[in-house]
Amino acid sequence: MAISSISFLLALGVELLRLIKPFTVATSFALIVALPAIVNDLYKLGLPGIKYLVIYQIVAFVLRVSVSTLALVGTVSYLGWMNIVRAFIILRMPSFLTRSLMFFLLYIPIMARETVKMLAAREVRLIKSSRSETWRILSTVVGDLILCSIERSHRLGMAIEARSPGARYSTTYAFTLSKRDYIILMVILTPFIIYVTLVVIPWGPTPML
Repeated sequence: MAISSISFLLALGVELLRLIKPFTVATSFALIVALPAIVNDLYKLGLPGIKYLVIYQIVAFVLRVSVSTLALVGTVSYLGWMNIVRAFIILRMPSFLTRSLMFFLLYIPIMARETVKMLAAREVRLIKSSRSETWRILSTVVGDLILCSIERSHRLGMAIEARSPGARYSTTYAFTLSKRDYIILMVILTPFIIYVTLVVIPWGPTPML
């Protein structure tokens, strides 16, 4: 599945360099999460009756995370964020979901700036320069950041509704699918159908880590 996903994205013209960085980051985080299972399995290597299913589960878990990241990054790189938003509008998706996608990219740097401000304010108030104390204090930013994002989104929603009388109503458009759309859809669904037919149905669902 991983090879087919990468091949399909490259066939669509997505640059390889755009896929390497998110793939590496996702794989690294997945390995960190799976590290306890890896260490535990390596500890049992010298013991009889080792369960190689654990190794398979670790590899399957890492590949699931990496391939899902590749699918998301590849889709956004090929279509573009605004084209995805337009597709949501054409497909008559809920208006709140479409608006959330529209403001998502805008609010990434805004929330990053708020995070830096909170971290700087807490770091200035620290008396000791101990690393453990610093990490403990700075970790409290998470809760404040969540509250700040909720408050900002609430104020934004009220501002949009106040300035647009039809904000609660979504605009829909008629559309038709071309032969190219059907071909791309079949190419995307074929590996999944083959996987379900040959693996999932005969053997049952893959055990989760």
